[in-house]
Amino acid sequence: MRFIVVSSRVERPLSKLDAQTLWRIFASTPDDLDVVTELESRAGTGSWGEIINQANEILAALTDSKRAAACVVLARWYGEMLGFPEYAAPYLTEALRIEPGNTAARMLRARLLPGRR
Repeated sequence: MRFIVVSSRVERPLSKLDAQTLWRIFASTPDDLDVVTELESRAGTGSWGEIINQANEILAALTDSKRAAACVVLARWYGEMLGFPEYAAPYLTEALRIEPGNTAARMLRARLLPGRR
């Protein structure tokens, strides 16, 4: 049996985008996991403050349908990536106010804030 190694690294096409373009995509589709993952990888280099600030600026301008998704992303960043579940709570509350049946927000709230309804 023979194995052929095609590549030893995974190509991330979004990594080639400049920050402004990436944020424009996030503003139009905040639930795009590829975009969120790319933003997270850039934040991993020590720029979480910049990432959070930019996401909050975009959040302020979003309509409800996109706002709920962006709130879940911010809540996950605060709660899981940065370890501040108390900062995630208002974002989850907002997401669930907009979309009471938002499964992602409900599951994240259960993980980050057990006992809260």
